[in-house]
Amino acid sequence: MAAILVTQSGGPKRSFLCGGTVIAPRVVLTAAHCLQGRRSRILANVSVMTGRTTLTPIHPGQPGQRSPIVDYATHEFFSKRRGYENDIAVILLRDETVAPPAAIDVSRSTFQSLTLDVAGWGRLGRRPVYPTSLQTAGLKVIPQSVCKRAYRGMPRPSLYVCAFGENEGVCDGDSGGPLSLPEGTLVGLTSGGSVACRLGGPAVFTRVGRYIDWMRARIEQFAWEPGTPGSAIDENLPGGPTD
Repeated sequence: MAAILVTQSGGPKRSFLCGGTVIAPRVVLTAAHCLQGRRSRILANVSVMTGRTTLTPIHPGQPGQRSPIVDYATHEFFSKRRGYENDIAVILLRDETVAPPAAIDVSRSTFQSLTLDVAGWGRLGRRPVYPTSLQTAGLKVIPQSVCKRAYRGMPRPSLYVCAFGENEGVCDGDSGGPLSLPEGTLVGLTSGGSVACRLGGPAVFTRVGRYIDWMRARIEQFAWEPGTPGSAIDENLPGGPTD
């Protein structure tokens, strides 16, 4: 799990922006809508914290590390009008993280009726209360027709997972965080849900395994230092979707 942080204007104070997932020692995956805005400002003010489950400052001897970002790419066909279709982005860190990279599911399973794990530091309900400790929940995968009825405009069926929890769910700030199998394999990224953080409302997750080729291509185009092979990411990314 990774936390995408942004430096507030006028001082060194940093606030939490979105969640993310480490997929290689210097590469983090998050949602495209988390990185909208002027590119120069994002590169100057956004950093990523890894290896830590609390958002408190990292003191010497404590676990976790924070790294500036040196490059990033959002999907070129990210579309808010199509229900946040292609809501995915990759980030290149300046420093390697010791946090282990997540495996990515590339099967064509629908995971129908299975309970998957979601994690984040998002808002805890209708009131603007945000936790400092990482929160987790189990969400049941449900038919995509439920999300289609709940929200106007949806991505193409192969590109998302629809899930919900009866007494827990995702909210503001959980965007970009992982939806995973119980053993930790990454299935999706939190993309959207009820703006009122309504319990029992369905949430939409970008299906990560459908973007393996896109991720590999964008990562190889990153501003790697001379002598650093961008293709080194290949050992951490699986092949394309399988039956």
